[in-house]
Order: sequence, then C-alpha cells, then structure tokens
Amino acid sequence: MTLALVAAPAAHAATATIDGSPLNITASDIGAIQISYDGAAGGEFTPQPSQPAYAGFTASLRRTPTGTLNGFSYTAGGGFLFTPASPAPTVTGDGGQTSPFILTANFDAIAGGIPFVHVTEQIIYANGSPTVEITYTITNATPDGDTLSGRFFESADLQVGGNDSGTGTFAASPIRQVGGSNALGTAAIWEVTPWTHYQEDANSTIQNIVNSNLATPPNLADTVNPAAVDNGVAVQWDLPSLGAGGSTGEGVVWNFTRGGGQTPPPPPVPGKAVNVNVVSGQVLVKVPGGKFVPLTNATQIPVGSQLDTTKGRVKLTSAATKAGKTQASDFYDGIFQIKQSVPKTPGTLTTDVVLKGQASRASCSLRSVDKKKGPKTVLGKLWGNGKGKFRTSGKYASATVRGTIWLTQDECDGTLIRVIRGTVQVRDLRRHKTVTVKAGHSYLARAKK
Repeated sequence: MTLALVAAPAAHAATATIDGSPLNITASDIGAIQISYDGAAGGEFTPQPSQPAYAGFTASLRRTPTGTLNGFSYTAGGGFLFTPASPAPTVTGDGGQTSPFILTANFDAIAGGIPFVHVTEQIIYANGSPTVEITYTITNATPDGDTLSGRFFESADLQVGGNDSGTGTFAASPIRQVGGSNALGTAAIWEVTPWTHYQEDANSTIQNIVNSNLATPPNLADTVNPAAVDNGVAVQWDLPSLGAGGSTGEGVVWNFTRGGGQTPPPPPVPGKAVNVNVVSGQVLVKVPGGKFVPLTNATQIPVGSQLDTTKGRVKLTSAATKAGKTQASDFYDGIFQIKQSVPKTPGTLTTDVVLKGQASRASCSLRSVDKKKGPKTVLGKLWGNGKGKFRTSGKYASATVRGTIWLTQDECDGTLIRVIRGTVQVRDLRRHKTVTVKAGHSYLARAKK
C-alpha cells in the first residue's frame, strides 16, 4: 500500500518534566525533549513553539521494501507529527541513585490513519549527574502484518549555554560521542545502541538529512564541522527489517558540560556522595544500576559507584567529617568501588576503596600448570596518592592511609601492599592482624596460611 506524504496538522501534546539538579528535562508525547540547567534562562536545545524544543526522536519508515518512505517526527518538517498515545507522560522516582527519575512518554507513528509503530520513550536521570539517558522501544503496529524497514534518528538544534553557534566535537574512544561546543560548554550524544552514522554541522544540513523522504535518502556523513555554525547534531540507526508485532530498541546518553564558568559540584555528602574529577587520561564511571560511561568533568557521584582508571587518573574528594571537612586522593591504574559509612560517634570518616574488575582466581590454578606461560600473578591493582583517611581493600588485605603513595595489588598468592611514601596500616584479613608498613617496604597478605 502506497501512502501520499502530507504534513499532519499540529496536535496538542502533553508534557511532563523532571525537576532535577542540576538538570531539568521536559518531554512531550510526540517525541520532543528539552534539557536545561537550574537557574538558566533557556535550555540547551533551541525552543520550539508549543513544544519543548527542536530536539528528540525521528523515524523514517516503509511498510514494504519498495513502499513510500514516510517521515515521523516531533516537528512537521518530518512529514507527519507523531500522534500522542496513552498513557500520558509521567515521572516516577525521587532522583536518587537507587530510585532515579524516569519520565515515560508514549507516541505512535500514524500516516493516512494507518499505524506504523508505537514508541515508548524512557528518560532516566539521577541528581548530580551531567548525563541524561534516553531509551526508545519501537514496536511494529501495522494492522495488516506488514514488515517495516527504514531508519531512526536522535537529533537536536543545539543552543549550548543559550548560544546556538558552536563547533563540532567527536571522540571515538572509549565510547563514541558527537556534539557541539562553544565557550559556554558542550552538548554531546554518547553511543549506547551502536549507530550506523553520525554528524554535526549547520542545523539546516542535519535536518535536511533527518527529514528526507527521498526514495534513497542521504545518510549522515560521519563528520563534524570545525567551523562555528548554527549547531545541529544527529545520530542514525538503520532498520533493515522489523516484522509484524516485533520490537527493537535504541538508546543514547546526552552529556552536558559548562565551559569557563562551569559550576563546581556541591560539597561531598557524608556516607552518600563523593566528588570526582579527571586528572589525566580516560576515566570511566558507573553509578549503581548504570553502565560505565566517560567521566568528562568534575561531578558528584553516589557512594557505591565504580571508577575505571586503567587508562587514566582521577581525583576523589570525600567527606572527612560530618561537620563538612573534606579529604582528597588520586587513584589510578585500576578499577574500584567507593564506599563510606558514617558512625554515630564524631571523628574522622574513612572512605573505602574496594578493588573491582579483577581477573578470576581460577586462572591462577589454570596458568600454574602451563609452564610455557607461567603463573598469572597480578589479578588486579590500584595506586593511590593523597591525604586523608582512605582504606583500599583487596581480597586478603586492606590498607588504611592518612597521606601517602601506595599500591594495593591482588595476586595469585595474596594481596600485596607496597608503600612509596608515608606509612600504611595493613590489615591482614586472613590472619586477623595489623601490620605497619613504612615507605620503601611492602607486605604480602598470603592467600593461604
């Protein structure tokens, strides 16, 4: 069946808003979104009359491999506006790390009265984060069982810090990200579901591709523009085939930073949150229930989060007392989880740093019989350098410091603590004893007595 492409009249759309900190997110039930900072006069995307902004989800679909390509979008520039669907947009959660805000919206792609797909959008945000996660679940809703093909986009007309001019940014590793930047900050899309193509350029160029209904439409060019333009960005997913009743999913993370006037994160919260900032290299962060994503600016993360510093170095600032004093240490060359408990009695708080992401100890016995390769000695490690009461924990020992450079390293035969500067109190967890280790010395808490 071939459908003529005509622009649908504007539909009244309902919206819901996540009142977060520092980011606020509004979404409509036709796929439009807006994201803004607390206290900002406007959002990070160009506002759209009667809609949150010129940003969100777009679909271009054919009912058969040779059918007409029909565009569906949050703006009539795509051919057809998405149609609001039940239930109306809602927000759940309290914004905490264990119960983040989740804004859910539903909309349909309908052309000539005939449904194509149903889309459920979920926007996830935890307070204190510079990132917003968005997932789309897309279900073939054709009434006669047609197979669909086509493509989907996440796109935006950027207005970073209130300025719609910017230059392109792109990073291929460790997670692909594309966006626009100016002196006020950066807005970028991080890859979650693998893209087919991406592009940053003048917004008119981006929208001409996103909204194309040519029989053979152009793809995003996999490029960014180094010149300052009216900044637009998009990523593309191709849909080879989606059978009747079938579903597929796409997801992105939007990340926002501020430029020279960037607002620092709030003070660490005893037992609840710490502050982290990249010192050098590439650092990944994973909040509880989330995935590892790049850490790109100073931010506050909840206790229980993990950091991957195998390719970088991070500064960790935590509460030292319940009265507001802080302590800081750099960590590098390992993966670890942050923990901190708050005792009822007053005094200095200990920040626990627990080694994670280690090789399995089963590999020790396997490698021990391989005389050509020899034993796999190091299973995981982490260096620390700072001042304050930090305790690093491996499998068989923990090391409590107040100001030092030290290594915690899990090996096949135990946990090694090596001290380069200062003094460390090592707790041998198997032998239940504490040993003082000074600079230039080390202690091995053996795996076997």
